[in-house]
Amino acid sequence: MASGTSSATSGRQQRRRKAAHPKRRTDVGVVATCVAVLTVVVTGVGISSAMSGKFELATNLAYFATGLSVIAVLVGVMAVITKRGRGLGLFAIALGILASPPILTDILSWAGGLG
Repeated sequence: MASGTSSATSGRQQRRRKAAHPKRRTDVGVVATCVAVLTVVVTGVGISSAMSGKFELATNLAYFATGLSVIAVLVGVMAVITKRGRGLGLFAIALGILASPPILTDILSWAGGLG
């Protein structure tokens, strides 16, 4: 009889521990990171298009990449605030800012003036 009570008590304690420390969801951070990586890809394709003389396509891709970078930063901020993928959210914010075509243009212009 005592052994049945002991296992029931330990089962309750395990459930309480699981309820006290639920597994954190990282889905918002994953979405933010995916959008940030997509921003890098679209920016790269846009730069490649501009170098091959397809300026209209490159311009449209730059606008699209700018919109994606804004979305990546906003969703990354949401991930950080809600603690749902905080590390991935921070990565998405940094990548979204650095891969944004207007900011990338300023960084490259500044770097070109150094030499």
